[in-house]
Amino acid sequence: MMSSIFSITKVSTGILASQKPISKVPEEILFIITHQAFELWFKVVFIDLDLICDYFSDELIVQHFEILETMSPMTFIEFRGELVGASGFQSLQFRKIENKLGLEDSVREKDGGKDYKESFQPHEQQILEKSESDDKTLFNTIERWLANYVEKPEEFWSLYREKWIECANGDESKKVKELLR
Repeated sequence: MMSSIFSITKVSTGILASQKPISKVPEEILFIITHQAFELWFKVVFIDLDLICDYFSDELIVQHFEILETMSPMTFIEFRGELVGASGFQSLQFRKIENKLGLEDSVREKDGGKDYKESFQPHEQQILEKSESDDKTLFNTIERWLANYVEKPEEFWSLYREKWIECANGDESKKVKELLR
């Protein structure tokens, strides 16, 4: 039997049947549908975030390190001295990913107290500085998006924290308050 778009999307039995206003105000249905649309988009966002997480924990990436394990320790020692302090953390792409996610310099691990860019060539440092100055990070984008839902965006995180604490009950509330201080 061939599937129809209606059987796949469950429009008539799912989405359209799920609007159940509790008042007689006609605009309530608009309110419900708008919020349902948000929830559907959130579902897509979660799927995409899971795909990103899966990609970074993919066996293929892990297997690249296993390839290095096939090298004998003696072979590695033969050229290790030439690498001096070289490290995988000196990957330009890795550092650009950190910057795109919104990692702040203040929380970045310091290698011997040095700025992470010091191990790069001047032209690479410029690339990293440009990626740091790009305000379109995942963190900033989410923060701006969330801030649209409060009256005073500059107070978003403190208001969020207060509401989160209010939602916690009894002893859990004390634990939450301790964690957030």
